[in-house]
Amino acid sequence: MSKIEKKCEMCGEIFYIKCERNGRGKYCSRECFNKSRSSLKEKKCKLCGVKFFSIKKDKIYCSKQCCNIGRRKRIIKTCVQCTKFFEIVKSDENDIKFCSKECRSRSSKITKKCLVCNKFYEIIKSKNKRKYCSKKCASISHGIKYGFKPGKDHPNWTGQYRKCENCGNRLKNHNKKSKRCRKCFGIAITGENHPYWKGGKAKCIDCDKITSCRSNKRCAKCFQLYNKNENHNNWQGGITPINTKIRNSEEYKKLREYIFCRDDYRCALCNERGGKLNMHHIRKFSEYKQGRLDPKNLITVCKKDHYKYICGHEKDFQDYFDILILDMEILNKKDYK
Repeated sequence: MSKIEKKCEMCGEIFYIKCERNGRGKYCSRECFNKSRSSLKEKKCKLCGVKFFSIKKDKIYCSKQCCNIGRRKRIIKTCVQCTKFFEIVKSDENDIKFCSKECRSRSSKITKKCLVCNKFYEIIKSKNKRKYCSKKCASISHGIKYGFKPGKDHPNWTGQYRKCENCGNRLKNHNKKSKRCRKCFGIAITGENHPYWKGGKAKCIDCDKITSCRSNKRCAKCFQLYNKNENHNNWQGGITPINTKIRNSEEYKKLREYIFCRDDYRCALCNERGGKLNMHHIRKFSEYKQGRLDPKNLITVCKKDHYKYICGHEKDFQDYFDILILDMEILNKKDYK
């Protein structure tokens, strides 16, 4: 294997490397490499002049921002308005003529002298025909032109300036009906003093709470209690049958929970606990009206056995279920409430 002779950039010793690694090896050992990495040199940024440390010899700028700005091709120009020097990019040479927005706005204005008060004022070039600095000066000159004088010497003088009723400031509006300034007029009209006042927000008839809308007579809670039975829009004279009324009542739901708890959530046929359970009437719900809500006529059965064995054969299981209820000790301990 042929080798090449090289000189270490850190310590200056001669060392040999393989031909394959020509151009890569700069240091003779790992120690010299670590020393070269740790030796930071102090430099000065070419653009902003801030001092910084770096390992690279060719680094000129302290950051990427300075590097991007320094590499641009810039040109120095003079401002047309204030004659100051400023830098711009070469591509914007024909477009930019002013150093700032203030100079640009000043270039479009002209200084003139008022004919009445002899004050200097600035205006835009397009309004070059203007002769007065303000409306007061214009009204004075207009009165002098036609032989009138402002204030008390004017022929239409009423005797005094009109003032606001609330704050006492002079009114700028020329309408004779106006009695207040804009601020006081806005405050005076609010609430009950407004011409379109309709009594404010409506209150609930039952609980006297403020409703969400003026057209509503009741709040949301009171409306739910009121909007039932005969008061409902879709009331049709009580068509729902007694069967559904009893099954949807609160007494029936409480009785169902009581019987599941009494039987320990176990099926009377398969003796499995939990799952999908049904409350079975030992004597039919339609035939035996007295025992519809009687706990002695009720027992827990799972859904599978209820539809598989009992439905259609209720009389066959009556004696069996009656014996189970009589043997239960829980029935004597707990009573239905």
